[in-house]
Amino acid sequence: MDQEPDAQQEDGKFNMATGHEDLTKDVVRLLEALKMFGIQPKCDTPQDMLRIAQAFGIVKDEESEHVVPEATEVKMGHQYTKLSTFFRDQGKGEVTWDTFKYEVKATVNGKVLKSEQISLGVRRAVKGSAGDVLRLLGHHVTLEQVMQNFDSTYGSIESRERIMRKFYSSKQETGESVTVFVARLKELFETAIQLKALKRSDMDVLKTVLHAGLKKDLKHLSTYQCDTIVEYDEFKRELRKIEADMKESLCETKTCKLAVNVDKKEQSDLSEMKYFLIQLNQRIEQLEKK
Repeated sequence: MDQEPDAQQEDGKFNMATGHEDLTKDVVRLLEALKMFGIQPKCDTPQDMLRIAQAFGIVKDEESEHVVPEATEVKMGHQYTKLSTFFRDQGKGEVTWDTFKYEVKATVNGKVLKSEQISLGVRRAVKGSAGDVLRLLGHHVTLEQVMQNFDSTYGSIESRERIMRKFYSSKQETGESVTVFVARLKELFETAIQLKALKRSDMDVLKTVLHAGLKKDLKHLSTYQCDTIVEYDEFKRELRKIEADMKESLCETKTCKLAVNVDKKEQSDLSEMKYFLIQLNQRIEQLEKK
């Protein structure tokens, strides 16, 4: 009973201090603390009031409740690599076995897809007789087993000696451009590397064989470049330039010959016309005499 007057007295002080009966004790303590520390918060706009309320936990900050979801593992599902179609049948398919093998090896070395996904891409890419070879291997065959079987079925069976003979005796054929001849020679060079008859660093050998196999006129015109240029790719680029200049000169020569032939024809026409005029004059003279 003795405490009730004290409580009423405190409530009275509370009401006198606040002047508003709807204010809680916590709010009063907050105001007294601000006054004690000499803090005068800025309350000019609703945004200022909102910031004060958020600072003291009266209103929750919506941004603080935004939770960034944890990164989840992305599953590849049934994705597979898209490879060129390989038939092996004559006149069908997009690429040869060597090119198809290169695509598969490059995909494996890229380490982007799993072996199972690459195997699915291979099964979808092979058609025709190559598809029959794959079918006979069974359902549980691995990618490595598939490639080994294909290589034994479609890979090169030529010996090192035969490949090297073809390589060193390669000649540019009539009507064959430098680009086509280079590609054919490079194919033999790659085969020799696989058979360990040459190394990939033997580019000087490739450059020498390329120059030796060129057509006679192109070989003579490129002798200086072959002796002075070390890099194979740079020498190949110079060969293409010389070839282009030769074609341009040949076109100009044909144009000159055509112009000469036209002049000869015009002279022949003038001679015939002159002959007819002479004949006509002679007949007129004969008629006048009569």
